[in-house]
Amino acid sequence: MGKHVLFLVMVLLMLLTGCRSERAGRSTPAPEEYLTALEAYEQIRPAMLAWHEDAVVVHMGSLSGAEPKWRVDSEGKAPWWVFIIHSPG
Repeated sequence: MGKHVLFLVMVLLMLLTGCRSERAGRSTPAPEEYLTALEAYEQIRPAMLAWHEDAVVVHMGSLSGAEPKWRVDSEGKAPWWVFIIHSPG
């Protein structure tokens, strides 16, 4: 089961990365590319539920320890969010 969760997390990260591939040449994300955790969750939710209809987020966070521009800003937005998904079924 653990391999499936890891696979799903990687797929979801690729989906989010693909949504923002246009910024690859920039060193700093534009402010409009930052999302709240809820906005990021709404983007991954369809893929999560398509994987398993009883799937739930068991952990979410942003990149900590990375460059300050990648962390959650004062408005609760970040350019990257990580979700760990679990399916009881």
